[in-house]
Amino acid sequence: MDEEQFTLDLEQSQLCGDIDALRYWSVDDLVSLYTDTLTDLIDRHCPVSSVRKKIVKLSPWFDSECRRQRKEIRKLEEAYRKSHLPSDHLAWTVSLKYLTRLYEPKSKEFWCTTAESRGDYRKLWRTVSALMGDTGYDMPADAPHSAEDCEVLSAEDRLHSE
Repeated sequence: MDEEQFTLDLEQSQLCGDIDALRYWSVDDLVSLYTDTLTDLIDRHCPVSSVRKKIVKLSPWFDSECRRQRKEIRKLEEAYRKSHLPSDHLAWTVSLKYLTRLYEPKSKEFWCTTAESRGDYRKLWRTVSALMGDTGYDMPADAPHSAEDCEVLSAEDRLHSE
């Protein structure tokens, strides 16, 4: 926004013009003048604009501890960006390294537990499909092979390999 132009336009408006001319106006008329003038100036100098906000779904393993640590890191980053002090930069980078060490085991444990099928191939298929973004797919009832077929085939493969 060009503040100088806004100030100039405000000074040239009826609101800041001849005050003696406004002396006999009613309170309602003065409030109307004030509202209309400022609305017009704001619309002209600060037009409404659309802002698209992308909502990113957090990982399912992201818990309150992760959220708290991420919030703390953002504070440290802001402090560094304001001060540019080496000590603030060090505090920020150390916290980032800690955050990485915090995320890795949580993520690994969650995904290993989620993908663990223990022979339940249908569950494994649903998990992989969900990870790929296809949550509505399921094996058709008339599929030529079933999860039980896979178990039988893998048992036969073991016999032949011995």
